[in-house]
Amino acid sequence: MTEIAGRDVILSHVLESERNHVSNFLDFAIHAIEAADGYTAVRRAVALDGTILKIETDSYDLSAYDHIVVIGFGKAAEPMAEAVNAIMEKFVTEGVLLVKEGTARRRFIGRIRVLEAGHPSPTYTGYRNAQKVTRFIQDLPKDRSLFVVLMSGGGSSLYADFFPGSKFKDGTDLNDMLVSTGAAIQEINTVRKHIAEIKGGNLARLLEGATTISLVLSDVPGNDLSVIASGPLAPDVSTFEDAKAVLDTYRLWGRVPESVRDRILRGIAGAIPETPKPGYPCFSHIHSYIVADALTSCEAVARRIEEVYSHCPVRVYPTVMKGPVTDGLATSLLESPPGFTIVGHEYTYGADPSKRGEGGRQLHLLLLMAKHMKKSAEYENRFVVGIATDGKDGNSFAGAVITPSLVAHACMEEIERAEKEENSGRFFTEKGRIIRVRSEYGLDTTGTNVNNVMVIYNPAQSEKS
Repeated sequence: MTEIAGRDVILSHVLESERNHVSNFLDFAIHAIEAADGYTAVRRAVALDGTILKIETDSYDLSAYDHIVVIGFGKAAEPMAEAVNAIMEKFVTEGVLLVKEGTARRRFIGRIRVLEAGHPSPTYTGYRNAQKVTRFIQDLPKDRSLFVVLMSGGGSSLYADFFPGSKFKDGTDLNDMLVSTGAAIQEINTVRKHIAEIKGGNLARLLEGATTISLVLSDVPGNDLSVIASGPLAPDVSTFEDAKAVLDTYRLWGRVPESVRDRILRGIAGAIPETPKPGYPCFSHIHSYIVADALTSCEAVARRIEEVYSHCPVRVYPTVMKGPVTDGLATSLLESPPGFTIVGHEYTYGADPSKRGEGGRQLHLLLLMAKHMKKSAEYENRFVVGIATDGKDGNSFAGAVITPSLVAHACMEEIERAEKEENSGRFFTEKGRIIRVRSEYGLDTTGTNVNNVMVIYNPAQSEKS
């Protein structure tokens, strides 16, 4: 069960005439999160009939395997594993998960061991636990074995599989540099794949000889399996030269640890094998299924809006959006047609670490939208809610809600100051519009991640004819 923490505080800061809308918008945020719940998503996608496991149009006879192993990593690994265990507990022989530190609710789920790791930055404990998982996989037989691999957002950091012989600090320094640049997740993962043991298709190489089912909760636009959790089971078309190009583009090559530069240069020279490419035999027995993504959340919100606001048109963007957070993006979203517009997104925003402000891409985009609502009467009547489905937006909380009264009462000077200081989280907190979530996994964490969902309401002439 997920709820809005401090819901009454938010409602106390809005006008009486706005409260019904705001209360509904907070409910929409909860619907977005719960639609992407890992347990629900897996139970929706997987069924067992006797010994036959059914996923979409495919079937697997569990009696054909001597070993059935569950491996999971990501923010939704625990609820996904609970669902798998509920479906096929008597067939699972063993397993191991990597979940976010402080969120694990138990040490074992049936025969599946639960280990913790760090996110968004890897921790030393997570680094050592990732090594345990890799050795665990290496030591298991592959013949007549079925591996069920559960992947979700955050898997790249949680599975801190820095290359053998590397120092933990070198890996974390590189990760911190990458995530602070504003680079797209595809670019970040291009580098991660080439300084890792299992990313970039190398887990498929490690599991060669076994049948592998991958259940994926996607946090990546387009559900690109080579990007989700840095693509451990997918062919990788990127190269060591591409990894160097990313570091050059963001002026990091001269700053990254020497061990990273050495590994990439050795890879370019052919002294280290490339990541496995399309057509490699290790992928012939990999079967991957997307069980939920941001559109799953958007469509659930749309259904709820149609129940509550039956007179209003509802539009869902047909794809999960990406691109940089800019003023132009903010105004284009505000120009949404009358009624409700729902957007699943992974817009990028490179905060300046030296400014030490609060907030990430979701809140900064909301701040820019508030600024343009203040500037133009054309936009001033909009209601907007944005929610990060994992419960955290950068170094701030899950999201925020914008109402006409917020725009009317905030002065342009304080909005622009928050923009300059990159302090969107503090701005919305001070205005009583910040959204925090509480779930069974704790405060500011949800046990899932399909990125961000935004709902924009333009009430002008929005009734259906």
